[in-house]
Amino acid sequence: MGILKGIEEKLVQYCLDKRPVRVIQRARIEHDMDLEKFVAIANQLARPSAQLRLDGQGDPVAYWHGMSMQGAPVITFLDEGRWREVSLDREQKGRVIEVSEPNRNGIPLFESRHISLPPIDAIFLLGGPEIDAYLMACGWNAMAGYNDNFPDSIPSKYEKLYLAANCPLYPVNGPEAVRGGWNATWPDTEWDDFTHNELVLWTFREAEPWIEVYRSGAGFQVKQRIT
Repeated sequence: MGILKGIEEKLVQYCLDKRPVRVIQRARIEHDMDLEKFVAIANQLARPSAQLRLDGQGDPVAYWHGMSMQGAPVITFLDEGRWREVSLDREQKGRVIEVSEPNRNGIPLFESRHISLPPIDAIFLLGGPEIDAYLMACGWNAMAGYNDNFPDSIPSKYEKLYLAANCPLYPVNGPEAVRGGWNATWPDTEWDDFTHNELVLWTFREAEPWIEVYRSGAGFQVKQRIT
């Protein structure tokens, strides 16, 4: 009996080893979304902005002072007809005060009109019924945000073809700062940054940190972003 049992075990193992390998393929996701529709939704969410550069026409709309000293003014910029001065603190925040006149000893910055496309997370969150249906078909929660595990390629194509050329974080010869428009997604981005708060200013000169100034209610919030 021991010999027969041993033969049976070997036979079973042989059969297991000879089983055809089953290739598991990801099920095709059925949805009506395509890149053209996705971009059209992004364009509906696009916001006007102004890129601030070292050269331009007209009067300066901002003056860059630099990040040399904690608590000292970093930038003064024109907002709704008033000059605002931004300084930083050690808590990765800062403050915004109104000044009657800017410190013109800083580097003058001139505006160039720009249309700002939204990041993917903002499209997921604010894209409306078509995006909601698309995310449902993909089994994805908008509040989870976008990452490499997303099971469809449309957002990735949007990011590569459109956002990389539009977002001021990426171009080599990008602006020194922008007024208005969309913010980027950071690891510590809060959903209010997309839904309730208005991006007033975003700086790139001398980054890191990148400085974001939001209008929040009757006041301002300053956020310092680092990687």
